[in-house]
Amino acid sequence: MISANVDIVPAPFVPRMVKYLRKLLMSKKMRVTAFVQNSTNRILAVQAQEDFVDFLFSLLTIPLGKAEFILHGDTGLGSVDNLYRCIPSLNVRKSINTENHSINSLLNPTIPRNYVSVTQILPLAQKSSHMLLSKYDDFRGRHQRNLEMTDSRDMDHYELKGLKPNAYMVTDDLVVMTSSANYGVSKLQATGIPLHDIETHVLDIGMEEALNILKASLTSSFALTNGLKQSLRRRKTRKMKCSSGGETCFE
Repeated sequence: MISANVDIVPAPFVPRMVKYLRKLLMSKKMRVTAFVQNSTNRILAVQAQEDFVDFLFSLLTIPLGKAEFILHGDTGLGSVDNLYRCIPSLNVRKSINTENHSINSLLNPTIPRNYVSVTQILPLAQKSSHMLLSKYDDFRGRHQRNLEMTDSRDMDHYELKGLKPNAYMVTDDLVVMTSSANYGVSKLQATGIPLHDIETHVLDIGMEEALNILKASLTSSFALTNGLKQSLRRRKTRKMKCSSGGETCFE
């Protein structure tokens, strides 16, 4: 990890690094199998691997201000959106403790260290480590050095370690459960929807879809249906072209 106090990276290189990291995030993909009710276009559930479930749980670590930042002040939380948008136009410094806060901490707060998933697909920044200046004397004279302060919580990761089933089942309203193929079918049958009305579609989830799921999860009980509807529409269109022979398709 590069310390903020050490000028190792040349200044002209920083924008290129930021651009590279954003491109890297944009290229990351998670793959799920969606069970879709054909008559309503509703995603009943998805079967997913650990990376997608880890991403969903990581949504709980995002401060509200950070959600506003990455969704450009358009979370769908009406009054909160208005509150966020008015900050730049007001002299907020007079109404907050500037020693402990800054305008940026309201507009773009960071996340505590090690609370960002290693599989994170959203552009989230972690807090830098706390540094303590230590001074001491020995036979050679007086010295000082920087010590990194570590929160004991840094040792705790919410990532799904040790529990690795073949897959997880995630419902439209983001209820997560471990599953197997047979278990997934039985849960779908329990909905009372005829199996002939249920289609499966393989969907790739990148940053665009992740942002849509975040927004939908804040305002809706149909987080997957609303968050993945554009991806599903594209997938169905492509599937129709494949079946009509107009396009060569590969999974």
